[in-house]
Amino acid sequence: LPANPLQHLLLAAVARPLVMTSGNVSGAPPCLGNDEALARLGPGVEALLLHDRDILYRVDDSLAQQGVRGPQLLRRGRGYAPAPLRLGPGLEQADGLLALGGDLKCAPCLLREGQAFLAPHQGDLAHPENLAQLRQTLERFGALLDCPPRALACDGHPGYHSRRLALASPLPVQAVPHHHAHLAACLADNGQPLSAPPVLGLILDGSGMAPAGSAHPIWGGEILYGDYRHCRRLDGLPAVALPGGEQAAREPWRNLLAQLDAWQPDWPRLALPALQALLQRPVAPLRRLIASGLNSPRASSCGRLFDAVAALLEVAPARQGYEGQAAMALEALAGRARERVSACFSAGDSLALAPLWRQLLDALTHQVPAAEVAWLFHRRLADLLVARLVRLGGELDCHTVAMSGGCLQNRLLQALLHQGLQEAGFEVLLHSRVPASDGGLALGQAVVGWLSWQEGGE
Repeated sequence: LPANPLQHLLLAAVARPLVMTSGNVSGAPPCLGNDEALARLGPGVEALLLHDRDILYRVDDSLAQQGVRGPQLLRRGRGYAPAPLRLGPGLEQADGLLALGGDLKCAPCLLREGQAFLAPHQGDLAHPENLAQLRQTLERFGALLDCPPRALACDGHPGYHSRRLALASPLPVQAVPHHHAHLAACLADNGQPLSAPPVLGLILDGSGMAPAGSAHPIWGGEILYGDYRHCRRLDGLPAVALPGGEQAAREPWRNLLAQLDAWQPDWPRLALPALQALLQRPVAPLRRLIASGLNSPRASSCGRLFDAVAALLEVAPARQGYEGQAAMALEALAGRARERVSACFSAGDSLALAPLWRQLLDALTHQVPAAEVAWLFHRRLADLLVARLVRLGGELDCHTVAMSGGCLQNRLLQALLHQGLQEAGFEVLLHSRVPASDGGLALGQAVVGWLSWQEGGE
């Protein structure tokens, strides 16, 4: 939508939709000045329209979608940041803590007088210019809001740039577990009071470091039970190896191999095109890697499960060009399904994935169209999660579920989960004002970190 007078004039002149994006090379922050734009963008575009007003502070575009209850922000930037969010009752004194967020979709959050101010989207901190932009934001943000931070909060991952930046500060630092931050962000987004009883948290994302002592090092498909102060894991998707570590997040076929070997080891006998193509990959070396545990951490990742199914249905690229590419293609494919299976809830005793994979392979063997298999995957995954939440909610006498994590930006999965939980009598808390992805992580870090700081935690 037009965001300034010049864009209004352009749209009026062409009388049709235009697709616009930030003025930046992929992965880098937007250019600030004309000289930088000419040097970086000039060689790759047909024309540049320049201006005599300098850009002093980058604010990236905002992105939103229509969710099951209305608009949901996917990226909080121009038009929204740094507008404040009023925290729930009991958090009126929250003040003076700055949370740095994560390394992906970084968007810091500063607490001032019971309000949370999220800085604009900063991007992926693996890019040195985005990291430099974050340093600049941290230097200016407190002054902009007349609230110099007196403490910091960050993710617990020792390899995160954001964590290293926090630890280099002389201020006290509160490390907040990744998935607890997601849960707290959803609570804060919904204005939950500090005194509210614990809720069930369904946190579905690509990856986040598990707390010390966990059965596997990487979480990404968890059912939690907690509030702003405390959080514990009740259950989660079964952990599967990530062959090649970070390479598995870039190449979906690696996850297909790991999932099939884990849950349907007889898969090579099936004459399915995707499986025969998989056999042409370096299967034997990767199996040895998984068996040795070398650079193949085990993860309960919902995001990697989506990648694997996208590879099975041949809508995933060999190597993803951007985060979530395969999962988005899978969601789009499911949206084209003509025959859509209905809900089928089981007893909810476990989150076993072997029956789900058997259903998918059987459907393909019987030549069910790929779009309908994609729908079947979304439907059955939602069924599995809802059934488990119903069982756990009954055991704990808890009837509220907070849903967060980047996979909850999948509108189909979100709608199926929301419908199933509501029909089961649950109150469902969804994101709207901050992203469900790591773009909203700092909000949860800020509240959890502030409470820990005030109560003398480490």
